[in-house]
Amino acid sequence: MHIPELKKSNTYKVVLDRCALARQVRGDSSTLYIRTVFGNIVPHRPPLTAARLAQIWDENPDPVVLELLWEIHRLRATISRANQIRNFIGDRGHGAVPSSVWECFVRELDTEPCLTDKPTPRQEAVVERILTRPSKIDGR
Repeated sequence: MHIPELKKSNTYKVVLDRCALARQVRGDSSTLYIRTVFGNIVPHRPPLTAARLAQIWDENPDPVVLELLWEIHRLRATISRANQIRNFIGDRGHGAVPSSVWECFVRELDTEPCLTDKPTPRQEAVVERILTRPSKIDGR
């Protein structure tokens, strides 16, 4: 759904209230991507601990699981870097982050596929269902 159509829809306010939206512009068309979890629509599962990830590997030692575990490892490293930056900044946000740490973090984010990937057909279908369902604001 293009942005002008979305803004005309009755569900626009509900979507803004319930979702974090990011706009990616390609040429003369704008496509709306929903980049976060949809609040209580699709709640997160509890995070997996390192012990649980090891258990998953022990129970399913195959190449696909290994590939997924390496991706989880990569994402956990990015989260650790973000936590390192948070610790440098401090509680009040006035600290300084060493340039080497910041540059590494920026490089990690610049290569992060979830920030640039086009939505899959499955993701587009979920977004379309959310955008076309009756709005509670309109009393439908």
